[in-house]
Amino acid sequence: MCAAPGFVFDLMPVCHRVSPDMTLYEGHTESAAEVAQSEYILREVGKALDRPTRGEVLERLRARPDRELSRSPAEVIRAERDAR
Repeated sequence: MCAAPGFVFDLMPVCHRVSPDMTLYEGHTESAAEVAQSEYILREVGKALDRPTRGEVLERLRARPDRELSRSPAEVIRAERDAR
């Protein structure tokens, strides 16, 4: 895992040839024949940078109004377990 200022993302290995292992990467749909490797890497980095940072997500959660629950979370979980 690599941390850049404000970003945390996984670095996937860069494959230099088409191999069966390439199909194991989640979200990998292009073969080397369809898209140049540099274009693929730039697109994946762009996707990672488009996602909100951890701080942005936490700020959004803090900005949301508090909710009054009719039952406590423990009661909901207990009822679900008892129903099984």
